[in-house]
Amino acid sequence: MKYFVFLLVFCNVGCQQLSTDDVGIDVSNYQSVINWSSVRKQNPNLKFAIVKGTEGASYRDPSLVRNFNDAKQAGLRVGMYHYFRMSSTPAAQFENIQKALKAIKFDPAKDIFAIDFETTQTDIGLRPPKSKAQKLRISNRLYQLAQILSNRVGIQPLIYTNPPSWNSLSDQSTRFNKFKLWIAQYMTTGKPIIPKPWSNYYIWQYTDQGSVSGIRGRVDMNLVGGTGNDIKGSKKAF
Repeated sequence: MKYFVFLLVFCNVGCQQLSTDDVGIDVSNYQSVINWSSVRKQNPNLKFAIVKGTEGASYRDPSLVRNFNDAKQAGLRVGMYHYFRMSSTPAAQFENIQKALKAIKFDPAKDIFAIDFETTQTDIGLRPPKSKAQKLRISNRLYQLAQILSNRVGIQPLIYTNPPSWNSLSDQSTRFNKFKLWIAQYMTTGKPIIPKPWSNYYIWQYTDQGSVSGIRGRVDMNLVGGTGNDIKGSKKAF
């Protein structure tokens, strides 16, 4: 995945904590079959893995269950992300997400969840949204999906996005402040740009060119930081 959004929850006693400067990866079926045992053993600095789960109203990543379970079995904190489709209703996307959460026995007290928001989507011909009405419609749908997850499942989403995608919405309202930011911006020096209304990032996806033993090809790398807080799980707790 390139740019996405996800949800985090507080852990119960005994669950592995992630702290500032911890490193993690996000993967999908694109990486093919992953040797999670090797990932964990050969890369002891890696603490968490977020795997693609769903997209829009109907798609489920064929590697979701295998990646989620194998990464957890290897001892990593795990999570799932959903790719938000602007052409699908929040209700339809939630139903797709809910089925996937059941399939992996998602535990909101320990596991991580994310929503991936990008504006370069051909399904509705937006690159990015242009009119004020389009921007408001998309922004409202994203917010509604996050609220449904919060109210129906107890998950408080972390929003994964990149500065151009988020700025294309022109929505700097404080209603999104309740959702932690996972920012995607690739660079070798400096810090990422933080779009409004946020003042800090929670996780930074800093490259899509990572190399990790156990995974063929390149992989997205992520760094915990920004707020200085520990990463928790996805249970509604913020």
